Amino acid sequence: MNEDNEKILCNKFPTLFALSYLANEKGRLNRPIELFGLEVSDGWYNLIYNLCEKLEPIAASLEEKPAFVQIKSKFATLRAYLSCSTEEMDNLIDEAEKISARTCEYCGEPGKERGHAWISTMCDRCYKNSKKPRQIP
Repeated sequence: MNEDNEKILCNKFPTLFALSYLANEKGRLNRPIELFGLEVSDGWYNLIYNLCEKLEPIAASLEEKPAFVQIKSKFATLRAYLSCSTEEMDNLIDEAEKISARTCEYCGEPGKERGHAWISTMCDRCYKNSKKPRQIP
């Protein structure tokens, strides 16, 4: 995910991103070595944002504050891992994972699973563009 979108999520949902993203004095994001951060494309930004809107108030209300330790794409769907969670939070994450299976990871439009060895959820347009031969300058 691009850095601007990561910063928006970090600033809007400070409890959930307390471990994963720490802004330094220059406003750049430092990623602790032991954490992976956001390893998805921008098409899932709205999906993750909507998930965070539901999770943040729950996380903020708990004594032990859950925070993301990894967000990635695996087998063409979103995977989001928290440091700790409740059953309600797990259910919200499961629902977002199901939605990701039909949302293009690259543009956010409706999509489906594509590929063989490496699979992604892509819309027809993004899939077609991914198959274009690269131009050599």
